[in-house]
Amino acid sequence: IGVTTRETTVEYLGKAVTVLEVVRIASDSPATDSGLMLGDYIYAVDTEDGIQYVDDIGRDIAAEFIRGEAGTTVKILWLTEDGSGYVLKEAELIRKKVLTVSAEARVSETDPSVGIVSIYQFDLNTPTQLCSSFDSLKAKGITKVVLDLRDNGGGDLLSVIACASYFVKTGDVIITAESKDGTVDTRRAVRRVYSDSYASCSVLDEDIGKYRDFQVAVLV
Repeated sequence: IGVTTRETTVEYLGKAVTVLEVVRIASDSPATDSGLMLGDYIYAVDTEDGIQYVDDIGRDIAAEFIRGEAGTTVKILWLTEDGSGYVLKEAELIRKKVLTVSAEARVSETDPSVGIVSIYQFDLNTPTQLCSSFDSLKAKGITKVVLDLRDNGGGDLLSVIACASYFVKTGDVIITAESKDGTVDTRRAVRRVYSDSYASCSVLDEDIGKYRDFQVAVLV
């Protein structure tokens, strides 16, 4: 529906409930057509199995219910502030294919020698958009960058690994996960070429460490 959200908690009907705060809205999207606005809170999704509350199912499952094939409909319920509390609104949205902007760059308004790259989420387009962002700053002679990850809700692990590979050396460990049975999964910065839908997460040998020469500060 064209929104980026983060999980948060608000007081509604006398208790604290988990909701999804809308932190970004894509232009010309079902969300904008519905009247959903920045700062609103998605409260529930109406599914084939009835109303599913974010407080019960969490962010990831709620997002799965909201997503769907273009042309299909989804009804969402959200809270909007009216100055004295929250008003519950609802709308039926017709899903459409939305090109999300997950990474973008700008020059600092206070220091033109510093670039700011914001990553809003890690989806399959993020590695490509991250490269475009850094390349655009490099073309302007900027090598000092603030990487802004605030309000980033997470996303696809392969996207994260691909993005991290641009800042480390070949063979460096990016993430290690140990499961309950003791199985250890270690992901390193190595050449990866994916096909089909993951093609944009491909990382070539020559691209590992591509932006290591930049001075980077990370905001989380």
